[in-house]
Amino acid sequence: KQIKDAKQLDGNDFVDSYNNLIREVDELPISQPTRHKAKQELKTLHSRVRSVQKDAASSRKDHVLEQARVIADLDENIIVATISGADKDSMMTALDSIRSKRPDGAVILFTADMEESKVIIVAGVSKAMITKGLKAGDWVREAAKKCGGSGGGRPDTAQAGGKEPENVPVAMNRATQYAKEVTQ
Repeated sequence: KQIKDAKQLDGNDFVDSYNNLIREVDELPISQPTRHKAKQELKTLHSRVRSVQKDAASSRKDHVLEQARVIADLDENIIVATISGADKDSMMTALDSIRSKRPDGAVILFTADMEESKVIIVAGVSKAMITKGLKAGDWVREAAKKCGGSGGGRPDTAQAGGKEPENVPVAMNRATQYAKEVTQ
């Protein structure tokens, strides 16, 4: 009955219900044939779960890219900005999008997930800015320290993470300050 009810749902409600049912089927004290039948029914729903998750990821990426387009239009050579609702992959996509419009600049992006207590930081630095002394690996490392994390990478591209999303504004200030210090 619960599987039939789950089939009526859509979006995240459907995915959550599916995940709960998978857990319940494994934990309930039911006979092996009944468990097998329930798992077979749940298998038929799996492709729909994947489809819902794929649509959500695509929607998130579109949302992130729209934010990246706005950021790329800023009239600054060194950009320090936040992107909301992004995962690591979409942050890298946003970074690439901004760098393609600002090939001579430097960009550091932050996203914070309060629920998961997670911060993702990505940076991209042009050859011209590297020559002036700004290296992406050092830049993200400086910012990540302020939000309880660490990171690094190459002089042109780097990533970092942190565990204190509430400190992202402090980390952004440090990133701005650091970029000014090393490029003067």
